[in-house]
Amino acid sequence: MTIIRAHPISAEAFAPFGQVLSGASGRQIPVNENRAVRIDTDAALTHKTVAARPTLAIYRISASQWPVPVAILERHRFSSQLFLPMSGRSFLIVVAQSAANGEPDLATLCAFTGASGQGILYAPGVWHLPLVSIEEPGEFGMLMWETKSPADCDTHALAQPVSIEPFIFASAGDQP
Repeated sequence: MTIIRAHPISAEAFAPFGQVLSGASGRQIPVNENRAVRIDTDAALTHKTVAARPTLAIYRISASQWPVPVAILERHRFSSQLFLPMSGRSFLIVVAQSAANGEPDLATLCAFTGASGQGILYAPGVWHLPLVSIEEPGEFGMLMWETKSPADCDTHALAQPVSIEPFIFASAGDQP
C-alpha cells in the first residue's frame, strides 16, 4: 500500500489545487461601528454557467484517526468548492490533478492538514478526498454552485487504496 504523509497546509504548496483562506490575509476594513474588521479575501469563487445555482450547506463530519485510508476521490467539474471550519481542530485535505484521460493523476496525489482558522477553496476539476475531520468531529460551511444533477460530482475508485499518515517533525527546525 502506498503511504503519503500529510504536511501542514500552506498557500504556496496548495496553489496548484486551489486556495488557502485565513483571517491573516486579505484587505482589512473596520466595520460595524469599529466593533469588527471585515477581511476581504481574494478567493477565486468560480463556476461554469451550467452550474447556476449556489448551494450553501453545513457538513457535520465524524472524527477519523490516523492513518486515513483513501479508496475514492471526487471532483466538481463545474464549480470551485469552499470549506470553512466552524468547529473542530484539524482536518485532512487530499488532492490530485487530472491526468490527460480525465482520471486522477496519482503521481500528483498529496495530502495536507488544515487547522481551525483556515479555509480551503478547491479549484474546479481538482480531484480530492471528501473532507476528513481528524481526532474530533468537525463542522464546516460549504459553498459551491450546482446543476442539481449527477454531473455535479464525479467519483473515481482507486485501484489500490492509499494510506495517509501525519507528517512528524524531526526537529523544531522542520516546523513551518
